[in-house]
Amino acid sequence: MHLLSKSGATRKISKNTAYLTIGSITSKIIGLLIFIYIARNLGPSSYGEYWTVIGFVSLFAIITKFGLDMTVLREGVKNLDKIDEYQNKLFPIRLYLSIIAIILMCGIAFFLPYTSELKILISITSLILIIGGGISAGISEHFNSTFRIVEKMQYIAILQIIRVIAFVGIILIFTYYDKLDVLSVIIALLLSSLITLLLRFLCSRKYVHYKFSLKIDWDFCKPMMHTAFWFGIASLLFMIYTKVDIQMLYMLSSSKEVGYYSVAWQIVNGGVIFSSALSLSLFPTTSRNILKPGYSKKLFKLVSILAALSCIIATVIVLRSKAIIGILFGEKYISSALLLSILIWFIPTKVLMIWGAQSLECANALKIRLVGYIVPLILNVSLNLYLIPRYDAVGAAIASIFANFVMLAMLTYLARKVLLSKKYETLQEIRR
Repeated sequence: MHLLSKSGATRKISKNTAYLTIGSITSKIIGLLIFIYIARNLGPSSYGEYWTVIGFVSLFAIITKFGLDMTVLREGVKNLDKIDEYQNKLFPIRLYLSIIAIILMCGIAFFLPYTSELKILISITSLILIIGGGISAGISEHFNSTFRIVEKMQYIAILQIIRVIAFVGIILIFTYYDKLDVLSVIIALLLSSLITLLLRFLCSRKYVHYKFSLKIDWDFCKPMMHTAFWFGIASLLFMIYTKVDIQMLYMLSSSKEVGYYSVAWQIVNGGVIFSSALSLSLFPTTSRNILKPGYSKKLFKLVSILAALSCIIATVIVLRSKAIIGILFGEKYISSALLLSILIWFIPTKVLMIWGAQSLECANALKIRLVGYIVPLILNVSLNLYLIPRYDAVGAAIASIFANFVMLAMLTYLARKVLLSKKYETLQEIRR
């Protein structure tokens, strides 16, 4: 498999990556502009409250999928003739997992040291765990899986843009009536997500004949659930790892510090979206070819080139961080400039991480991959406990980026060991 050649598979990867990247970047630019407006109007404290709510709810989004997305994608691309069966029989599991996630989230929130107002906002926002769209969760991801299996990423890209445009429109309506606050932003998120949920369903019917049922076919689903479980555990650990900073920052410092941190992360997230789009586009091909001679080297070469390019961009952003924050968000957010200079290095490490993560996933070394997530998570939490009380948001940023470098090193090392072992086993079988 010549990953960098002009083969049909490579063209498909390039096209799908382009669709997802253009869609994500376009929606991100529109979203960034509207969130600049929201941040300027709400101020650091209220803006921090909003992202505390979203960050907490996002922690439970993984439960709504719990590995089903990657499992059905891995199996679906190998058995396209069974796509109807996969999607129809997995639907009730997704629905019940979404309901469980809401109950669990609201129950945990009740015991955490949040204000009563924040707990109410969390309860309202919990509906996104069923709807999905605004965050990667719920029924929206069920329909997105259809597009990923048939490799029609343009639908995901277009619907991303439609959702953010709807979000902007609803925000402007609230602004017109002078009702813009944290609650109205959450309502805009829910309504725009509901609109695109309907559109995802209508578009995906072109590829799947849906027959919705609330009954679970355990005989069909049970074999897939074992694989999904390990995908889910790994995804849950990674989600906690990426979202724990904001929650700990809110509890150990203040919502204002969360506001500064979230502004920097809004900019960084644009690059993270590209790496996620690239990862999604590569996964079907990697799943089929990871053990074929030369593929892993080609994949590593590709992500290394892209990571080097992202390092150049990151350097420019570091040099101009104060100007970027000042122009976009205003002087009251200037404290975010140092945070941006630290967090921006998340992008090249995330791109490089694709090789290790996908190699372990596609080589069916899911349990081993957990080690690459557990250690950085423990390290991140420990550093946050020590650094946030002393350095506020800067401490959270340092903890996050240091743990991210550790994760990159561990995933790369583990993937290399697993691939060498798999290739040795294959060679032994050939000799026999």
